[in-house]
Amino acid sequence: MKKEITSHKDLRVWRKATRLAHECLAIVSSLPEAATPLGKRIRRKAESIAYEIERGYQFRQLAPYLHHLNRARSLVNGLEPLLVDGCGRSWIDADSGDRLLRRTAEIHRMLGKLIVSLQAAVQRRRRRLVAN
Repeated sequence: MKKEITSHKDLRVWRKATRLAHECLAIVSSLPEAATPLGKRIRRKAESIAYEIERGYQFRQLAPYLHHLNRARSLVNGLEPLLVDGCGRSWIDADSGDRLLRRTAEIHRMLGKLIVSLQAAVQRRRRRLVAN
């Protein structure tokens, strides 16, 4: 039986996004000074993913929720090339980079499934209203 979702903190994707932000912060804090601009962009994007999920949930309305989930997904898309760049310049070690890239891919998939699920629920609700 699935647990009832009463808060954004109940969403697995939010918890994973928060974990990703913490891991990115740890990586960024160890970057050399030359990588400071890249580190700031990684940190900002990683922190914003969980924030957008949280912000969308707070609206309790589908359109703004979907908007913020799509923004979160876009941030994930923007984070990936930054991590690849950091790995390519050897500022981020390969193991850490691979782990972070796997996490971003997982969060991207989870957000996509959540968005599709919410859109499908709306369609089912509309069909029921039309049928009555």
